[in-house]
This record gives sequence, C-alpha cells and structure tokens, in this order.
Amino acid sequence: MELKLALISFFFPPDLSAGSFRADSIAKYLLEEYPEYDIHVITTSPNRYQDYVCDYETYTINEKINIHRINIKKHSGTFYSQAMSFLSFAIRAFYLLRKIKPNYLIGTSSRLMTAFFTAIYSRIFKCKYVIDLRDIFSETISDILNKKSKFLSKQIRKIFFFIEVFTFKKATRVNVVSEAFINYYQNASIDKKKWIFYPNGIDEEFLDFNFDRDKRENNDKIITYAGNIGIAQSLHNIVPNIAMRLPRNFKFIIIGSGNGLNDLKQQVRKNALKNIEIIKPMNRKKLLDYYKNSDYLFLHLEPLKAFERVLPSKIFEYGATGIPIIAGLSGYSMRFVEQNLKSACLFPPNNYELALECLNSKTKKSDYANSVKFKKTFARRKLMKLFAKEINSAFKEN
Repeated sequence: MELKLALISFFFPPDLSAGSFRADSIAKYLLEEYPEYDIHVITTSPNRYQDYVCDYETYTINEKINIHRINIKKHSGTFYSQAMSFLSFAIRAFYLLRKIKPNYLIGTSSRLMTAFFTAIYSRIFKCKYVIDLRDIFSETISDILNKKSKFLSKQIRKIFFFIEVFTFKKATRVNVVSEAFINYYQNASIDKKKWIFYPNGIDEEFLDFNFDRDKRENNDKIITYAGNIGIAQSLHNIVPNIAMRLPRNFKFIIIGSGNGLNDLKQQVRKNALKNIEIIKPMNRKKLLDYYKNSDYLFLHLEPLKAFERVLPSKIFEYGATGIPIIAGLSGYSMRFVEQNLKSACLFPPNNYELALECLNSKTKKSDYANSVKFKKTFARRKLMKLFAKEINSAFKEN
C-alpha cells in the first residue's frame, strides 16, 4: 500500500508563528523516523504579519518533502479578512488534494477551520486523519465576545463546539499541546482514549545557542518580549503601566506584530513613554541575540477562562535561555512554569504592581543549570519523534 500523507497547515516556515514551527517539526521528524512516507505539506505563502518580508520560495526541510504553497494576500487582521483568506486556502487545498490523492491526513488547529476541513477532506477522500489541537476556538471566541454580548457569546460557543466535536469524533488520534484542553471536552461524546499529549518544545536553534550574556558596560536593564501582539497577550494593558513606574535604567523591547499593536503604540504615545522600543518581527537567528542581551524575558496573557487552559510555546523558548522570566499567567500555564522554571517570577495578569515587585532587586538571577534540565526534558526533537511514532501507529491500526 502506498504511504502518501498530506499535512495541512495554514502557517509554515519561514512564516513566524508557533503553528508554523510545529508543522515544520511534525513533517521533518515523521520523515526522519519513517522515510517510507511520501509527505506533502499544503500551506500558504507567509502572511501572518504584513510587515514581515522573507524569501519563502526556496525554503525546504528535506528534498523528499513536497511543499505546496497557496499564495494568498496578507490579511489586515480583521475577522472578515482572515475568513476570506482561509476560504481561498480551503478551496484551493481541496483541488491540490484531488491531485495528490493522499492515504492519510494530518491537520493542525491553531486555526479551527484547518482542522475542520481536514475532517471533511478525510470523508471525501476516505482516508484516516490525525488532528494536532493547539487551541480551543469555541471557548476563546466566546470569551472574547462575552464582553460585548453574553447572548451572542453563548450561541457562538454552541456552534463552534459542534464543529469541534465533528472534527475530533472520527480522528484516528487527537494530540493536545496542553493537558488542560482535555477537561473542556469531558462531556462531549468523543472517545478521548485516542487523545494524546505532546506539547510544544524547544527547537535546535535554542538548544545549541549560548545565552550567557557578556558583561555590559552600563547598568541598563532590558526587559524583552518577542511574539504575537494580540488580544491574548494584552500588552497594551500591562506594559505601559509597568514602564511608567520603572527606574530610569530599565527599558522594554517589544518584538512582534499583531492586531493589538496599534493599541500598544497608542498607549506609548499617550503616556510619552521613552523606555518602550517596538521592533518589527524578525527571524529566529536575529532574535537569539536579542534574548542574549536581555536581563528579563516578559510574558503575559489576558485573564480569560480560555487562556487559563493554554500552554504558550513562548514558555519553551524562554525556558531554554536560563534568563529570568517575568510572567503574568494563570491556570495551567502558571502551574507549568511554577513546576519547571525556577528562575521565573509570576504575577497575576494585569497586576502591574506585582509585576514591578518581580523586577526589583530580589528577582531571581539567571539559572543556566536549570535550563539544561529543561532543554533535555522538552527538546522538540525528542517530543516530535515520540509523536511521529503515535502518528504512524494510528495510521497502521485496522
């Protein structure tokens, strides 16, 4: 029997997103473990950030992996523009799959509809499929809408919960990147014996890099945040409040973009803050040097119920550095950091006063010894090789 496999992911390197890096690792390590698979990646041209330009046409993981890129326009970040971009992707992905004629499918789900259409495609092409569940869309979107309309929030949750149950019900495996996701579906009629847990991990760029910072001539203290600037991170609600109360030698460096960027810039202008520098998204090679030059790494999630279940991939990047982490977290991610990263200082989300306490002279110092243990435990290569074995086992089942 031919082993033709299609991996469907809206984002893929060199696009900058946790989902793109994860999709890359799934394809790479699946082929490494099982070279008999003919792997086809169906994805898009980089579109996550309008202000990030990269050469994607020459990008390859392995010459044996076929990357099919669907060119779509970079969206503006609004719900409508994202929906139109995805609809174009879904239709054209279908025609690609008709040509490829896969035996197996893998769908990622930071975008729920990518996973949903994977389930639909599996029924059309009569093949097994695996879902990599990276987010709970029904809870996230309803929690965000709840501030505007409780009625609308409730109805939206019901609709998308139904879509999620349909998506997962006939999957050969569902992998979750956070164990807290499983509890959300405890009352759904899904066989969760087929659900597995392989979180995001630490990529090789971070495993091999020396983050031991050279001595700085001045006494400046740099706090770095790198990643998406959106509703979930809510940086505009916390960073300016901290920045306006910091000692003069402290400075924030914010690297990234997203639909919350304008709100952050507006707060910076409104309060005339000179100690916040905002930099456009950059590739990981450049980012490593910014991390190395940092005294603290910053992380924050808005205190919504949905975000209490997630486990941000940024935790793994930060944890690999050994640099002190200042994190406004709650729920599962807070407990994960408490258990695994001793150099982290946690504060309740949006509580700038306790965040400032984390930044005082009593803050824990760099802990490179603990980072060695953390890297050994959560190396992406290790986790994805195990995940690859689960995928292969799932597809070979009767």
